[in-house]
Amino acid sequence: MWLVGATLIAHILASAAGFMDSPLPCERPAPPDGAIVALPGTNVTLPCLEGEPVNQTLARWRFEKEPVSSAIPAVWDTSRAGLFLPFVHPNQSGSYSCFEGSRVLRSHRLIVEEPPKIPDFTCFRRSLAKDILCEWRTFSPVLPRTKATLWMQRFTGGNITEQLCRYYSRSRKFFCRVQGLNNEEHELLLVSVCVANLAGTARSHKSFHTDVLLKPDPPANVQVHPVEREPHKLHVTWKNPSSWGPKHYYLQFQLRYWAKNSKTFSEVHLNHGLTSYTIVDAIQNSPHLIQVRGREEFDHGNWSEWSRENVGIPWSESQDFKTETTDFPSEVRQFFLFFVLQRRKMARKKERRKKGREGGREGGRKEGRKEGRKEKKKEDKRKEGEGG
Repeated sequence: MWLVGATLIAHILASAAGFMDSPLPCERPAPPDGAIVALPGTNVTLPCLEGEPVNQTLARWRFEKEPVSSAIPAVWDTSRAGLFLPFVHPNQSGSYSCFEGSRVLRSHRLIVEEPPKIPDFTCFRRSLAKDILCEWRTFSPVLPRTKATLWMQRFTGGNITEQLCRYYSRSRKFFCRVQGLNNEEHELLLVSVCVANLAGTARSHKSFHTDVLLKPDPPANVQVHPVEREPHKLHVTWKNPSSWGPKHYYLQFQLRYWAKNSKTFSEVHLNHGLTSYTIVDAIQNSPHLIQVRGREEFDHGNWSEWSRENVGIPWSESQDFKTETTDFPSEVRQFFLFFVLQRRKMARKKERRKKGREGGREGGRKEGRKEGRKEKKKEDKRKEGEGG
């Protein structure tokens, strides 16, 4: 058995080594015509006219149409009749021009750029029916000329696929989409990423198993409702994330809840297909926080992130309106509570008035019958007297 395992590991290492040693083109792009590329912190000299004398009293340098003396620190290089820029910084990138009077003698395009850092990328997929995505974050500015490329090969062999990556400045992340692996559940992938700019290149290699890459998005539309006449219950509903894809792939779920300001929480595991749960041990009149997360039904991949916290309050006699999934401002809650109490108060008054009217009518009938009996007795006595 150990021999089979050792053989498999050796095969994996050999495949990875062959993939890494393959001639994948990771080259920095050519700079624009006439551009000078410099690393941050280095010294740069921009010549005015090579081999020709320049009258320093008449010559002037401009940076992006502004005089150099007022824009950036620089000095004349008398030995080369040029502009000396010590310890350049990326914000000194731009257009430099040497003038003699109003005549332009020479122009330069300076690009100050750092070589890219080694990409520490991670890969994931939101569903077995979705493409694999790889991403990594950058911590320094990325110029438009920066190019990122991903190569992928199955461990079992086959062609190497190449994918260009996109950079999103808002999140400061590169994203690469690995296509053509939909519905693959048990596959070992060899992945290589190259980042190249005018200052250099950086590269890294990793291997992934598709089972490990699976990570759904959090459940969607989580809602919490009180259960009428049940002061210890909350009913929670949710939906599969829209990115999960076809219905024949199921998710299992975990739900956790806790009373506000509590340091402990309860957790419930739900089998696939269930998208609702009724909490039966909620604390009466106390706000509760509820979250839900999902995972593929057969435990492939990872749990999703927890959904955002949703708030629910169990039913009570002083609160019979629907509990929303987000906190309302205290003024709104107080208005609803006042409205509900006033309606109940008015209903009770109406009921008392109704009973009073009914009691009055019944009392009137009783009094009438009593008077009738008295009159009848008087009449009987009168008749007896006449008969005597």
